[in-house]
Amino acid sequence: MAKLVDFYGVKNPDFVIRNKRIDVKANENSDYKSVLVNKKAHKKGLGIIDLYWFVYILDKENCHFYFADYEEVSEWDCKLMKYTEAFYCKVQNLKK
Repeated sequence: MAKLVDFYGVKNPDFVIRNKRIDVKANENSDYKSVLVNKKAHKKGLGIIDLYWFVYILDKENCHFYFADYEEVSEWDCKLMKYTEAFYCKVQNLKK
């Protein structure tokens, strides 16, 4: 069994499947309908992360899954969130 939760940030991917290094991100359904990736963490993931797997939580029983390549996320717009910059993309622009 894989450990699913770390108590601190790690520089490794969450999963490696068929030589694809995958980082998992989760966002709850909100009025903004976007997924986010911390810019600083993303830059540190260069050469470590191949693919992001976004889990967009709709409610307690339902979610949608989306995928984005590392390079694709690097091209997203970036904005200052409360304390840090983040890449963001509206969920309708992601591939399921």
